[in-house]
Amino acid sequence: YVAPDGELRGAFVGRKLEQYPEDFGTGCLVIGEQVSEIVERGSAILKAFGYHGISEVEFIWDPTRKEHLLLDVNPRVWKWIGLPIASGVDLPWLAYSEAIGQPARASEPRDGLRWIYERDYALLAQSRALFPATGEVVNAVWDPDDPGPFAQLILNEGPAGRYYCAC
Repeated sequence: YVAPDGELRGAFVGRKLEQYPEDFGTGCLVIGEQVSEIVERGSAILKAFGYHGISEVEFIWDPTRKEHLLLDVNPRVWKWIGLPIASGVDLPWLAYSEAIGQPARASEPRDGLRWIYERDYALLAQSRALFPATGEVVNAVWDPDDPGPFAQLILNEGPAGRYYCAC
């Protein structure tokens, strides 16, 4: 999260372990791994544009050049926003705090948590072995305190179902 004065108040780096569809899809298993180079490059890009707020600055690893290349900048929350929140970087809260005139800073993120979008991970697992969704996992849809979104996900997969991201 970048404050209106340009100060970086919260940052999080996640790495896709799996995506669906495989060749061009969105992450279905993501791990939090803070990489200072990515944070620095991402915040420099946002600063150059004078951007403030929540954003996703996405890089892709180029094995030939052996560097991370800028893929895109999304000025919004993204599919796996639950991972930074669970890791201690509650970006929506930072934006809200700023909006009500009580700016806050995120704590240092906790590395190693994994986020899983259950539907896409299960579909991918039908075709090959995957990175394991082990350790502490943040579920995109399933929450025992609020089973409605997961029930909707199951309904969507029925004979008359159509794709809908319940996360």
